[in-house]
Formats: sequence, structure tokens, C-alpha cells
Amino acid sequence: LTYTSDQFTSDGDETTYEIQEGHTVHDVLVIINGLIQPPTAYTISGSTLTLSTNPMVGSVVDFRYLPV
Repeated sequence: LTYTSDQFTSDGDETTYEIQEGHTVHDVLVIINGLIQPPTAYTISGSTLTLSTNPMVGSVVDFRYLPV
């Protein structure tokens, strides 16, 4: 299987990110500084992913989209 991904560097204030359309918390892995976040740590509405807490400045925020 092949997955796609997006990567961002946190500015310390942002909790919302634009992601690929058509995904849910069940097929997106959120990884912050190498640590996989549980699905309870974020929500997805349309193409907006919202983290429950903002990552520290300079944190690498990685989204891995699993095949649907």
C-alpha cells in the first residue's frame, strides 16, 4: 500500500491545518516530532484538521493519509 503525506513546521499558535479532502480521523495519522497522536487528539471536518492543543514552536507536524 502507498500513502501520501503533508508536513508543516508549527509556529506555536496554529491548531488548524488544511489537509487532503475526503479523509477522517480513521485514515489520517498525525505525527508530531515523531510521536503518533491518538485520534482523540484531533478532529477533521471537511479538509480542516484541528488539533486539541497547539504544538510548540518549531515542532514538525506530519500528516500521513492512509489509502481509503
